[in-house]
Amino acid sequence: MQALDPIDFERYCAWLYTKEGYKVAETKTSGDEGVDLLLTKGNKKVVVQCKRYSGNVGQPVVRDLYGAMFHVAATEAHLCTTGRISRQAEGWAAGKPIELLDGSDMVAWASKWRRLEAERSGASIVWTTATVAVVGILVVAALALMAGGWFFFNRRTNRPEPTPVLSVPSLPTVTPSGQSGVDQPIAQVTPNPTEEETEEPTETPEETPEETAELAPTTTLRPTATDEPETSIPAAINVNVPRRTAEIAIDGSLDEWEDPLTTGNTTVYTSSQWDGSDDLEANWYLAWDEQALFIAALIIDDTHSQFSTGPDIFRGDSLEIQFDTDRDGDFGNGVSADEFQLEISPGNFADIAPEAWRFAGDNSGRYLDAPGHQIIVAAEQAPFGYFIEARIPWSSINVTPTAGTVIGANLNVNDNDTSGPLQEMMKSNVPSRSYANPTTWGSLTLR
Repeated sequence: MQALDPIDFERYCAWLYTKEGYKVAETKTSGDEGVDLLLTKGNKKVVVQCKRYSGNVGQPVVRDLYGAMFHVAATEAHLCTTGRISRQAEGWAAGKPIELLDGSDMVAWASKWRRLEAERSGASIVWTTATVAVVGILVVAALALMAGGWFFFNRRTNRPEPTPVLSVPSLPTVTPSGQSGVDQPIAQVTPNPTEEETEEPTETPEETPEETAELAPTTTLRPTATDEPETSIPAAINVNVPRRTAEIAIDGSLDEWEDPLTTGNTTVYTSSQWDGSDDLEANWYLAWDEQALFIAALIIDDTHSQFSTGPDIFRGDSLEIQFDTDRDGDFGNGVSADEFQLEISPGNFADIAPEAWRFAGDNSGRYLDAPGHQIIVAAEQAPFGYFIEARIPWSSINVTPTAGTVIGANLNVNDNDTSGPLQEMMKSNVPSRSYANPTTWGSLTLR
C-alpha cells in the first residue's frame, strides 16, 4: 500500500469501506478540508482522511480531522494510514468519535477481505461445477430417453436398422484446492486420545544451584493435543532477528515495531472438533538486546476464546513458541534439557490477564513445568483479533546472546472458536514443525 499513488490509496480505502457496506463519495483532491472520503451507512455519516505515509502521523493531523468532522456535520472521523500513529495522537483521540487505523490495521483489514474474496471465489467454483454436472446428467438422461424411444419405435415398425450407440460424455471432476495461505502440504494430526491424562514424573537432570533456582521443574507437562508421533523432517526456515535500536514498551500496541519478519499461516495441527473454518492469520515481529528477546504478533482471528490459565493456556487463543537453545551441541529428533516451550496468552480482555507459562525439557525426552520465569506479556484487543507483545529474558531460556547466535525455534499460534477450553487448530511459521522434534523446527539468527 505504501507503493501506491496517494490517490490510488484513497480509492483502495474506498473499496475497503464499500465491502463493509458504506456508500462512499470521494472529495476533491485539493481544498478538501482534510477530508478524502465521505461515508454514509444508514444514519451514520463518516469523514475519512487517507495518509499514505511511512512515518508517524501526529496529533495535529488528528486534531484537524476532528475539526473537519464538525465542519461537514459528520458523526465520526476515521484516519487510514500506511504509517504509524503517535502516542500523542492516540491519547488526544481517546474518548472522541475518532477511529485510527495504522499500517498494521490496514494490512489486517485488507487480509480479511482477501481471504473472504478467496473463499467466495472457491464457493463460486464449486457451485459452477455442480451446476455443470447437474446439467450434464440431465442432458445424458434426455439423450438416453430419446434413444430408448427411438429404439422402441424402431422395433415396433420392424425397421432393419441397427440399434444406435450413444457416446456418453465424461462428467467434470473437481480436485479440491489447498487451504488459502498454505504453500506446502498440511500435516493433519490425529489428536492424542489420552489428552487429559498426565505423564508420570521422571527423574530430572542434575542442575547447578543457580539453575535450580531459575528452572526447577515442579510438575510434568500434560500431553497436549499437539503431542503427536514425530518424524524427522529437516527444516530450512530461518528468521534474522535485528538488534533492538529503540525502546520497546511491552503494552500490546506494537507502536515501536516496523515490518513483520515472518508470517505463521501454515496449518500444522487440527483436532477432531475443528469445523474446518479458517479465520486465523499471524504476523510476527522480533528483536533482541543483551537482556532479552522481544516477540510481538498481530493475530487476525474473528472469534476470541480463552478460558484457560497456567499450563493449559494452549487450549485457548494463544501463542506457542519452542526453542532449541543448543542447536549446534545436540541437534537431534528428541527433547533434551536445552529445549524450552513457552505458552503466551493474551487473556480474554476481561477477567483473565495476559500471561506466559514455561516448560523446560529434560534428558528423558519430556517437557516439564518450569515456573519462576520473568517473562512479561501485554495484549490489546482489535476489531479483527488482537496484538500481543512479550519480553523474554535470556536467563529464562538459558541463552547468552551474541550477534550470530543461532537458536532453533518455531513460532505458532493456537485457535479456539468454541465457548470452552478446547484447542482446535494451530498455525506455524514452519510447515515441517513437529511438537517434540527439534530437527523439524526453523531457526532464529541474532543479527
